Amino acid sequence: MAHFQAEPIRCLLIPIVGHNLLLPAGVVAEVVGYQEPDPLPDRLVDQQWLLGFAGWRDQEVPVISMDAVMTGERAAPNIRARIVILKGLGQRAQLPYFGILTQELPRLTTLSEPSVEQLEEFAPLPGIHCQVLAGGEPALLPDLEEIESQMCTALFG
Repeated sequence: MAHFQAEPIRCLLIPIVGHNLLLPAGVVAEVVGYQEPDPLPDRLVDQQWLLGFAGWRDQEVPVISMDAVMTGERAAPNIRARIVILKGLGQRAQLPYFGILTQELPRLTTLSEPSVEQLEEFAPLPGIHCQVLAGGEPALLPDLEEIESQMCTALFG
């Protein structure tokens, strides 16, 4: 049986506090400079992981803190903070895009299947699918479907 080598995938390592998120570049629409998100409606103020809405390309995009998704605590943006605008994966008309706060400019990397290894000793974290070594560097794979689902429930009921 022939073995076919998978094509290398362009990915982004997105720095959050204490970790890097690993995402395929194809789900990233744009990386923009940090702007203080517009406040959430009063009914959502207890959702620590939802930071508010940022203006992007003539629309309001919800912005989340992955730190708060994972730990319940928000990290304050630093001077190098950015917002990574992601394409919604769930085909939800009301959530075509959303943003993730990153502490620094994401790094582009190209990975092939042999250079990504899932780590078995992984303590589960909310919003995280698994932890991997990506080219020898530890990274977290976010569960974007679950995050989008929670965001839609919080924002749209």
